[in-house]
Amino acid sequence: MKIGVTENHIAMMTFSTRSHVEWNFNKYADKQALINATLHIHYVSGTTNTAEALLNSRMHVFTPVAGDRHDFPNVAIILTDGKSDNHNQTTIRAAALQHVAKVIAIGVGSDISINELNIIATDPDQQNVLLSGGFHDLHNLLTKIGSVLC
Repeated sequence: MKIGVTENHIAMMTFSTRSHVEWNFNKYADKQALINATLHIHYVSGTTNTAEALLNSRMHVFTPVAGDRHDFPNVAIILTDGKSDNHNQTTIRAAALQHVAKVIAIGVGSDISINELNIIATDPDQQNVLLSGGFHDLHNLLTKIGSVLC
């Protein structure tokens, strides 16, 4: 994937009990700087507040102020290692996010809900829901993620 001023831009949000925008689309225009920033993100333990993360993605990431550009397609990759704290709110907020972005849901580990991943992801589920046995296996999904993005 090409990263640059006139190419793709990447935003990053982390979530557990709370969600946090690590950086917006207009922060990094250089692939190596983006990789370096990603390597410095720390795992935050807590609950799985997927609903808040989906809402904040729509309200604070996929906006022109955050660097969203109307001439590039929006893709949200939701990576989760647990079941949402609030399934009903996750369902509602996933539908709202799907109006502004294609959503790919990645479940990591054994404490996930396939049904919930299917709700979070844009249809077709067989293309946009991916599973990983653990965080150490995520590199095995890179090719598949690349094919879903293109």
